[in-house]
Amino acid sequence: MASDKKMTLLDLGIEGIQIYDLLEDSMGELTPELEERLDALMQGGAEKIDAALAVRRRLEAEAEFIGSEVKRLQARKKSLESQYDGLSNRIVFALDHAFSGKIKTLHNTAWTEKGRPSTTVGLAPDTDIKDVYKEYPELVVVNYALDSKAIKDLRPEDVPNAITVDTTTGPRFMKAK
Repeated sequence: MASDKKMTLLDLGIEGIQIYDLLEDSMGELTPELEERLDALMQGGAEKIDAALAVRRRLEAEAEFIGSEVKRLQARKKSLESQYDGLSNRIVFALDHAFSGKIKTLHNTAWTEKGRPSTTVGLAPDTDIKDVYKEYPELVVVNYALDSKAIKDLRPEDVPNAITVDTTTGPRFMKAK
């Protein structure tokens, strides 16, 4: 479109759709071509920014919809996995109690096996891990970490030389209604 011609609402809508399609085709990756188009759009005046904001709202709505679909599909997956586990347990029970642990049919062969034993390790009630460490240090893993909150609360001159603190400014962002 000619840059000296004032864009109509239809032109802006078409431009927005084209940018949306380019974003979708590139899976959100800003290619040099797309960056050039976006830069031209952003420098084209308030109407063009308005078109970009419309595309932004559409992207946000689609992302929200996809997020809800992900949640729905995760719940469906969990339900199917639960049904799978329940049916598997019933088959194991039937195989063990009615078929001596094995069955062979025209379409399937199934048998049961004893799984590996599992071991759970924990502290006895009213036992402090520090007491166990004092008596049996080889049985306790100690994980040292810096306390970021305590360090951030210090004045810069009070931070020991052995600790580095880097503070960066947050990125600029846009808000729109």
